[in-house]
Amino acid sequence: MFAPVGPTGSGNPMKPHYIPGGEQLFCFLRDVGFTDEGASQAVSDLKKQESVAVRMNLERSVTTTNFYALNFRPIPVDAGRQSWQKVEALGLPISAGGKRWSATFHDIDRLLSTLSDQLGSPNAQLAAIRRSLIAGQEVQLGGVTGCQFVVSEDLLIKLGLLPADE
Repeated sequence: MFAPVGPTGSGNPMKPHYIPGGEQLFCFLRDVGFTDEGASQAVSDLKKQESVAVRMNLERSVTTTNFYALNFRPIPVDAGRQSWQKVEALGLPISAGGKRWSATFHDIDRLLSTLSDQLGSPNAQLAAIRRSLIAGQEVQLGGVTGCQFVVSEDLLIKLGLLPADE
């Protein structure tokens, strides 16, 4: 079920994916196996209705994909006259059966550049992540209030994360 989420937090907070617009919803539906016609119809219906329910059979490979929340933890480094923040990126499973993923970025700007390249994160979001990390606060990559932004293992790999037990 997909419902529009507005700035007031309208929509269903229990949905597993935050998808900010029609084009992104179309791509998501295509990625999970919808035809162009089916994906277009769902997007079109959401322009006329508050919510849309669509039933379909998904391939097993789609339904067994693990999804992860992305957390970023600052690690202060003090080398005498010089200090900086390294960042540990953590991919934490949101369902049973997933494994933890991690990578260390030795420079905050390299992390932000990678997020921009791989996720297309908006500049305002990147700036907020940067401020929080510099202030020593752990950050979770998010959508809007009440919605968790999740990524696939493929994206974790593109971001440079590895399974934590390797």
